[in-house]
Amino acid sequence: MDSLSVADKAVAAHVMNRIFIYMMLAALVLSEVHAFAQQRTPVEKVIMKYENVKGSQEVSASGAKMTIARIMIRKTPVGLIADDVDEVYVLRMGEASQPDRTDFLDDLRIALKSYVYSGRYDSDKGLVDVYILPSDDGYTDELVIYNPELYTVNSLRGHIPMSQLRALEK
Repeated sequence: MDSLSVADKAVAAHVMNRIFIYMMLAALVLSEVHAFAQQRTPVEKVIMKYENVKGSQEVSASGAKMTIARIMIRKTPVGLIADDVDEVYVLRMGEASQPDRTDFLDDLRIALKSYVYSGRYDSDKGLVDVYILPSDDGYTDELVIYNPELYTVNSLRGHIPMSQLRALEK
C-alpha cells in the first residue's frame, strides 16, 4: 500500500521541514513589517487622536496612494523631497470647536518637544512652522509643517536626506 521508499519519505520529510521553516520566516518578517508600520511618531499620534473630532479633516496617503500624493507634493515648496516621502498625514482642525482646537494645540506642543525646530517660513497660506525628527544617519524620519493660523498640521514621513532639507531652505 505504501509505494514510497524510505529514501523518498526522508526527502519528503526534509522538503516539508524546509517549507515549514520558510513559512515561519515569512510570518516573522510580516509581523516585523506590521510592527514597524504601527510605530507612530508623536505628531502622528496627535493626528490619529483628533482625526475623528467633529469639524476636523484628515487626509493620509501611503503605499500605492503615495504615487498620487508625490505628484501633489512636487507642486509644493517641498517638492524636492517628494521621492523620499513614504507616508503623508494632514490634519485640519480649523472647523473644530474652540475647546477641541485648544486641546489639539496643547497635545501638538507636547508632541513637538521631541522634534527639532527648523524655523518659520512664508507659504502661500501664511506663515508655517517647520519641525524635523532627525535620525542618526544624516536623514530625517519626519518633516512636520504646522500652520497656526489654519490649525493645520502636515506630517511627511520617510527617509529624507538632511542635504535635501538644507537645499529647500535656499
